Amino acid sequence: MKRNDSNQIQGVTLMEVMMVVGILGIASTMIIAGINFINSMVRQRTSMEIQNQAQAVLYLMTRDVRNADFIINMSSNPPYQLDLRTYDFTYGYDKRKNPRLFEPDNMITISYVYHSPDGSDPQNYLLRRVIKDSKELDKKKYLTNMITPLHPNPVMAATSNPIFKEFPVGSARPFNCVQINFYLETGLTKGSAQVIKAESMVRGSSAIGAP
Repeated sequence: MKRNDSNQIQGVTLMEVMMVVGILGIASTMIIAGINFINSMVRQRTSMEIQNQAQAVLYLMTRDVRNADFIINMSSNPPYQLDLRTYDFTYGYDKRKNPRLFEPDNMITISYVYHSPDGSDPQNYLLRRVIKDSKELDKKKYLTNMITPLHPNPVMAATSNPIFKEFPVGSARPFNCVQINFYLETGLTKGSAQVIKAESMVRGSSAIGAP
């Protein structure tokens, strides 16, 4: 005789449904926590990369200021700009290898300009130009979409120093020391910025507009 098992089929109990929902909830929470952790690690890594790049550019700028014979111009207001007159140390500092190292015809102008987004170029960056005898020898962009000339928070911007500033702040002209301020948009917190700054003194006659 064949048994009829239809009466052994049971429905899903409320307890079983709650257990499944609970397991799915725990799993989704763990997945979301994992995604947030990965995103946090990516943001921190990006922030470190931005800071490393900024430190390298800051070193380049302070070296250029130290090597300068004098400051041609410095603007703490838009357009933010720093122009230096210096000897061309491309091939090193050894006068024995380059006898004309400190001759007048070996002088160049190094210009740093902060570019704000505009209709022709939507990016912001720091532009470094090297000019000799009205001829552009080199041009390079640094820290594209990474820095702002003032703190991105409007409240902080009102009291923050611009990207180029005389040092000590408030010094009367002529002055021979420049403070460079980088406000890095790391993306860790909206409206916040990592601030990196340095001061550097020119080695030469120093006065702005010096002959």
